[in-house]
Amino acid sequence: MVAFDAVATDYPTNGMLYNQQEDSSLTYSCKLQPGQQRLRCEFLQKAADLEKKLDEARKN
Repeated sequence: MVAFDAVATDYPTNGMLYNQQEDSSLTYSCKLQPGQQRLRCEFLQKAADLEKKLDEARKN
């Protein structure tokens, strides 16, 4: 367990991560919940060749 104190502006707001091996990216957007010390984040993963990967997954 990790514990730390952070100032209200010290939290991740949005960004993107990229995985070269899987040729995909993950974007995120986070908001600090009003009156709480919690973040609410949304994540979206994009694959470069999504249709091809879905077809392969369906075959397997």
